[in-house]
Amino acid sequence: MLDPIGPLPREVYWRRRALAIGVIVLVTALTLWGVTVLAGALIPDRAAAPAPQAAPPPAQPPPPRPRRPRRRARIRTSGSPPNPSAPPTRPGSRSRCA
Repeated sequence: MLDPIGPLPREVYWRRRALAIGVIVLVTALTLWGVTVLAGALIPDRAAAPAPQAAPPPAQPPPPRPRRPRRRARIRTSGSPPNPSAPPTRPGSRSRCA
């Protein structure tokens, strides 16, 4: 069957086979497409119902939070005098300078 026997050259028979296979594939594809189109037309409630929508996006983004300035850490060494511009310590807290 793969080796054609006849008066014409081999290529002619292979071209005919390729054409026949192509036509079969095309007819199958068109049939499947037609079935899906008809199936969609037979179900009207699906096509008539509006698609669900997600919640609308907010009109404006929320305002940015106010940023508080960072505090710089005050480092005291045991040999340096206290800073006179430093705020007073809270009552009941222990002072490092004795």
